[in-house]
Amino acid sequence: MTIQDLPVGYSQDPPSEPGNKTFCDYQAPEEDAFVFHEFTKGGGVSGQILRTGLRQYETPDRARAAFEALTTALDACESETFQGTRLVYAAMSAPRVGEDSVGVRIDAEGTVLLQNYALVGPTIVVTAGGGLLSSDADVIAGLFETQVKDYQAAATE
Repeated sequence: MTIQDLPVGYSQDPPSEPGNKTFCDYQAPEEDAFVFHEFTKGGGVSGQILRTGLRQYETPDRARAAFEALTTALDACESETFQGTRLVYAAMSAPRVGEDSVGVRIDAEGTVLLQNYALVGPTIVVTAGGGLLSSDADVIAGLFETQVKDYQAAATE
């Protein structure tokens, strides 16, 4: 996904190292490749972020195992404290794309982040976004659907 695929006003953030934090520190098969892009709109308390990513595994079975570990962790873990911030997790409806998909709402002491995950062959596609004042689920869902569709098209070429 490129900057031109986003709604008006987003800028692409400089590259950074991916973190390895998982929900309640669940263990999943390690991916073979992980690429992501981060974008920001606005600033201050009205700033919004978007993150798109692909976690690619050696086989579809390893990707399925990682996806199942993710959903199992979300079913079992309602909250945790990470770096001094209380995170509260809630299942969220997600667009039905790929072989399976799941959404999660994360409340980080008033800042809401929305994340959608889809299993597509050997890859987990993720689109996340949010902000202190606004987390537009429709924008994030639309970008998620576009990202999955674009990945599926690229994977079949």
